[in-house]
Amino acid sequence: MLEEADTVKSLTAAAAVLLQLEIPLPAVTRAAQLAAEGSALVVLNPAPAVPGLPQELLRCVDVVTPNRSELAVLTGRDHLRPEDLDAAVAELAASLGAAVVTTLGPEGAVYAAAPGGRIQAGRAGACRAPGYAVSAVDTTGAGDCFNGALAVALARGETLDAAVGFAMGAAALSVTKLGAQSGMPSAREVEAFQAEHAAEA
Repeated sequence: MLEEADTVKSLTAAAAVLLQLEIPLPAVTRAAQLAAEGSALVVLNPAPAVPGLPQELLRCVDVVTPNRSELAVLTGRDHLRPEDLDAAVAELAASLGAAVVTTLGPEGAVYAAAPGGRIQAGRAGACRAPGYAVSAVDTTGAGDCFNGALAVALARGETLDAAVGFAMGAAALSVTKLGAQSGMPSAREVEAFQAEHAAEA
């Protein structure tokens, strides 16, 4: 089904393609291959986590966005202690040759870029992006919002540091409204939110 002309054209012409693992793995892999053939940035949200993802998929991926439990699966651990998060993120980035961004809910995110990878951070090793203090109304869809905003920011040429910050702002705003889709903020709303918090800092 992924070989239909319109689907192939969409994937090869995209600036970024965001994938997750809730559809059959062969379809995810083929979509990543087509996106990479067209030079799209490929962002993989490995949810639900699957150990031993195929190399055919991983070699096409530019950014992987696991949460804590997914990071543990991808690094072959039973669980991760908070003090081990930075090392695990840096380890996964190096092994994949891709950037890794692990979301920590209101605590923010920890991320790292692989040396020589397509997506680079401002400094080597694991970096931290703080979360925003907001009054949460509904957290449904916050992870999806984060991933979508991250892909958008990277597609428009933002650095990994700036893209993670933008995604954190988008996710924070999304939980202040009811509903997954209705809670998604616009880019302009996110930028205004970031500017307001920067001014308060």
